[in-house]
Amino acid sequence: MEHLEFQAALNDELKNIVIPLTEQYKKYTVEFDNVRHNTYLTVKTGESMIKVLLYQSGDVSYIMWDCLCIGGTELFYYKYDSDDEHTKIVEKFGKDFKQFLAMYFKNPSIHDLTELEITYDSDNKEAFDEYEEISMVN
Repeated sequence: MEHLEFQAALNDELKNIVIPLTEQYKKYTVEFDNVRHNTYLTVKTGESMIKVLLYQSGDVSYIMWDCLCIGGTELFYYKYDSDDEHTKIVEKFGKDFKQFLAMYFKNPSIHDLTELEITYDSDNKEAFDEYEEISMVN
């Protein structure tokens, strides 16, 4: 897939994840923005915020902030490579971000997790387990 086609597929996948969550959890502010062919999803509560960035270049990243504005470091999920199998990347992105955002929607207190790192080329189970373990305590 070319950059823009890949970005559009990721955007569609992200909308398919977020729309059902916003219907279930009403206290969130959700915004999709397009700026210079880049797509940004922002999910906010009074406690925290997550931003998912889908760049025109094909790169995918995210940023998390807690209520104390701790965090804010951009973490890359995937860096575009034209030789990769983009259909598989879209599928894994959908699986990973569905789990990640569902956990966030259930418990938006991410104070200890602003550096949670999930990437395309790793098994993210350990990161998700850590998120769930800490969120159960909060």
